[in-house]
Amino acid sequence: MTKEKRTVRHIKLVHRTTMLAAALLIALGTSACSDEPTDYLAPITAEAQNVGAIRLAVGDQTMTVFKDGKVTLGPLSFPRGSALVTATLLDNQGNEMTNVDPAKLKVNMGQSATSQLGSLSYTRIDDFSGTLTGTTVGTGEFSVSLFDAVSRRAVFGPYFVGIVVR
Repeated sequence: MTKEKRTVRHIKLVHRTTMLAAALLIALGTSACSDEPTDYLAPITAEAQNVGAIRLAVGDQTMTVFKDGKVTLGPLSFPRGSALVTATLLDNQGNEMTNVDPAKLKVNMGQSATSQLGSLSYTRIDDFSGTLTGTTVGTGEFSVSLFDAVSRRAVFGPYFVGIVVR
C-alpha cells in the first residue's frame, strides 16, 4: 500500500469518526434540552415535613408508627365485628398536632395486599378515621401512610402494622 493510499484511508477514517461523534453529540444535546420537567415530584409541604409519627387508636389501645417505619406496641386487636380506628398526627417532638387541614394532609389506611386475614376490611369515615371489620378470628396486616394532598404524594409509608381479630 502506497503512502498516498494510506493517507486517503486515514482521512476517510477520521471523517467517519468525526461524523459519528457529531451525530452522538446532537442526539445527546437534544435529549438534554427537553421541555419536559425532570422532577416529577412536587416538594412536600411544611406541614407534612413537621409530621414525625401517626398514632393509631382502636378502643383504648394505641400504636405509634414513626416516619422511619418503627412501630411501638402492637399488634392492635379487636373482637370479631367492627371497630373504629382513628389516626392522630404527632409532630417531630411527639406532640399531638391540632387543627390539621384535611385539604393538606390525610392518613391513608387499609388492609395489606399480602395480609393472611382475608375477612379484614377497612371503610374510610374521614381523612383520619375509619372502621375495621373482621368476621374471622386471625391475624393480619394493616397499612398506614401519610399523604400530602397538596403535593399529591405519600410523605411516608405505607408501613404495615399487625392486626388481631379475636
